[in-house]
Amino acid sequence: MIRLNTQKTAILFFSRTAKTEAKIKPLAQGKRASESVAEFAIQTIHRVAKQTNIPLFVITEQEQRGSTFGERFAHAFEDIFQQGFEKVIAIGNDCLSISAEDILSAAEYLKENTCVIGPSRDGGAYLIGLHKAAFQKLAFCDIFWQSANTLSTLQNYLVQQKCDSVLLSEKADIDTISDWASVLKTFSFNIRKQLLLLFAIGKKTLANCFYISITNLYCATT
Repeated sequence: MIRLNTQKTAILFFSRTAKTEAKIKPLAQGKRASESVAEFAIQTIHRVAKQTNIPLFVITEQEQRGSTFGERFAHAFEDIFQQGFEKVIAIGNDCLSISAEDILSAAEYLKENTCVIGPSRDGGAYLIGLHKAAFQKLAFCDIFWQSANTLSTLQNYLVQQKCDSVLLSEKADIDTISDWASVLKTFSFNIRKQLLLLFAIGKKTLANCFYISITNLYCATT
């Protein structure tokens, strides 16, 4: 088991720009709406990360290096470790329900553990906190990233590295338009209200946006 000392912690916000995100993963009907929703998600999560007062590194496709997601992700971790940080908490732009408390909890757990994972419902992870001593670049690249097997292969990686890990509560992330129907009710009222306006960009009526009823956006404010 890896022994930990007092460590420096940084947040890695690993994200595409809104324009690229909308091309690769449309989140709304229409280019303008999709880009606006992507930008809203990026800005919202960026603001949440800044609320923690933990050093934050934003690495978009403009700074990423590598031919695969695994290579780009591993390089991002490596670059931050090389700047003297001992723990990195990585988050993406597809989990709008992530909170500053989630990130701070991960930082707290990393004081005594080598890894913290926030599992997503689709078999992935919305947060990965990793200690430098548990980072093995080549093996990390080979994890089945962006798949339904990401979580399981990540956990296998941790077993191979003899790491101890903590699981945070499960959350839903957004990869397709259809995902919104099941997660909108989990957001705060203000987020649902702003999303409704963004969904409606370029639409003649609000009711036809994403086939999601307006009622679903305003019910259950908690």
